[in-house]
Amino acid sequence: MDTINNLLPHWAIGTTDRPEIGAQLCTRDGRKTGNAVIIGQEKMRNGALCWSVLTDAGSHMHLTDRELNELFWPPRWLVNPATAPGVIARRGIHTSCSSH
Repeated sequence: MDTINNLLPHWAIGTTDRPEIGAQLCTRDGRKTGNAVIIGQEKMRNGALCWSVLTDAGSHMHLTDRELNELFWPPRWLVNPATAPGVIARRGIHTSCSSH
């Protein structure tokens, strides 16, 4: 386990090979959506499950497994959803801008 933790990017808290809460999602096509994080799973009106996804820019989407696979590459890394870029963007905190 220590070897795996030494190979993680500084922002990752673990690895995954499937959609799950905290999975960091890399977009397949930046013209459709940006990178994102899975922040939850919800039941739709018809009873089917969908993923609650927050993009790095702060946009919120509800996606089926099919939609998730169409928009994003399979996840590799887990992040803390509470500190994901989209959560920070929704709070209006811009970490890329320095204060003067």
